[in-house]
Amino acid sequence: MVESGVLATPQFRVGAVISRGVSIYFRNFLTLLPVSVVALLPAALVTFWSYQGDVVGFIPVLWILDLVGFCWLSAGVTSAVISDLRGHRASASEIFGRSLASVPRLLLLILIIGIISLGVAMLMLIPLLGFFLALGIFVWLYVIYWVALPAVVVGKTGPIISLGRSQALTKGRRWEVLSVLVVWFVILFVVVVLTDLMIGSLSGSLGSAASAGASSLIDTVVLAMGAALAAVGYHDLRVEKEGVGSEEIARVFD
Repeated sequence: MVESGVLATPQFRVGAVISRGVSIYFRNFLTLLPVSVVALLPAALVTFWSYQGDVVGFIPVLWILDLVGFCWLSAGVTSAVISDLRGHRASASEIFGRSLASVPRLLLLILIIGIISLGVAMLMLIPLLGFFLALGIFVWLYVIYWVALPAVVVGKTGPIISLGRSQALTKGRRWEVLSVLVVWFVILFVVVVLTDLMIGSLSGSLGSAASAGASSLIDTVVLAMGAALAAVGYHDLRVEKEGVGSEEIARVFD
C-alpha cells in the first residue's frame, strides 16, 4: 500500500520545488511572523543604534544574535513547510517552540560549514586560478549540502549526520538542485535590486532609518523563502529516494 503523500510528488522537479516553496511560505506568512520578528530584530537594532551613536561595542553581540535569528527563522520555516505538506497548518506557538529546539544544532552546523568554507577560501591565494577553483568548490558544496538544514530540523540529528544525509539525498539529483539554486538566485537578484531601487527613491520621504528597516524586512522575507525551497526540496528528495510520504516525514513533530 502506498502511503499518503507519495503519489503527490513522485519525482524531484525544479519548477514544482520553486512554486510550492514560495506559495507555502506566503500561505504561512502570518503564522511565521513571530519567528520572523525575532530574526529581524538584531539587524533592526543595528540600524536604530547606528543613528544614535557609536555601536562598535555592540557589533559582536548583535552579529551572534543575528546568526541565532537566522537559525530560528530557518527552522521555523522548515517546520511550517513540512507541516503544510502534510496537510496541517501549524500554529504560531507550535512553530515558535519547535524551531527554538533546533537552534543549537543549527549553530553547530553553521560553525562546521564556516570552517570548511574558510579552508576553501584559502584557495583564493593561488594566483589566477584560485578564485575560480574556490568558486567552483563553493557551488559544489552548496549543492550537496543544500538540504542539511532541514535534515537537522526534521531528522533531529547532529550536524555531521545531517551533512551526510544531505549528501546522500542530493546524489543523482545535483544538476536539478543546481537548477533550483540558479533560478532562485536570479529571482533573489531581481527582487533585491528592484526593492533597493524603490526604497532608495523613497528614502527622502521615509528617512534613512526607516529605509534601512524596510530593506532588512525584505531581506528577511527573501531569506525565509530560500529556507522554504530547501524544506520542499528535502521533502521531495525523501519521497523520491525513500518512498516515504508526507505523513511519515512530518511525524517527528507529533
